[in-house]
Amino acid sequence: HSFISSTIVYIMLRVLPIQYSYKVVFVFVMSYISGSHIYRMYTDYMGWTLDYTGSQMVVTLKLISLAFNYYDGHRKDTHKMTDEMKRRSIRVVPNLLEYYGFIYFFPTFLAGPPMEITDYLSYMNRSMFGNLQGTMI
Repeated sequence: HSFISSTIVYIMLRVLPIQYSYKVVFVFVMSYISGSHIYRMYTDYMGWTLDYTGSQMVVTLKLISLAFNYYDGHRKDTHKMTDEMKRRSIRVVPNLLEYYGFIYFFPTFLAGPPMEITDYLSYMNRSMFGNLQGTMI
């Protein structure tokens, strides 16, 4: 389920106009997770089952934040953006390896907390660690 929804969102971010993509992504992923919860309530009402919806909720948050960060990277009214929004914004959609790495990053995939794409990318290229001369990584 997470692969299907994240692949559809990746295509949306690549194809849809930027001014609409974050809204469409939000509606799609919220509908997807809502439909999953409604189906689970219908088939196993008041039961307890560990299924895909736990990790799908974390993926939903990651996909929404990515879509909004991408939109923020292309906003014309930057004077209305907070410093945090400016820091988190991205100008380009990550390539597929970075994208799926972000979605399935193990420390945040199963239980969260979700992280922003900018944090993930700076972690992966080690820029978040600053100057680490003389240390082994």
